[in-house]
Amino acid sequence: MAEALAFHPIGMGLWTEYTDEFGQIVPGLATARLLRFRRPVQLDRLLIHPLPIRWAPELGASLAHAVLDVFDRETRTWQRVAETELPPQHAVDGPPHVIELHGLQTDHLRVCADLEHPVPSSHGEQWANPHNVPYRALEKLECFGEYLAPADDEPPVLRSLREVHVMVRDPRSRMPAPEDPGR
Repeated sequence: MAEALAFHPIGMGLWTEYTDEFGQIVPGLATARLLRFRRPVQLDRLLIHPLPIRWAPELGASLAHAVLDVFDRETRTWQRVAETELPPQHAVDGPPHVIELHGLQTDHLRVCADLEHPVPSSHGEQWANPHNVPYRALEKLECFGEYLAPADDEPPVLRSLREVHVMVRDPRSRMPAPEDPGR
């Protein structure tokens, strides 16, 4: 039975490029979320919920294209597992986009939205175009599936830094430096 899976999201903005109707390469902005499950999972579906993005409260992002990648631990690279076109949806109270994943097994999933359907102009963003996807567009995601192993109690942390006490004094002062109480 599929259940809602917990994950730790990490948001990113990505530069993209596209070729316009005049043959010029133009930079664009994509948004991505890295979903860390901290254990192996089997994913059945991903839901992308609409969010109010623009200054008009009833207007949200209308994602047009989504790319899903999983992390391959053997090659230490991202492998594309799905690429989907999404229908237009400007209402923030509408149903979520559902992407079927058919039992995909992973512990890291990267979701990237690099194209948006055309949106009406907003007094908050005069520069918007379909290739500049709002950063928050993927903020509300849900994954459904099954856990394949118990969760790690504590993620590994490298302790490469050490605490050092520093006593600051004015270099122009003729006073000796005070003793460091931390030694």
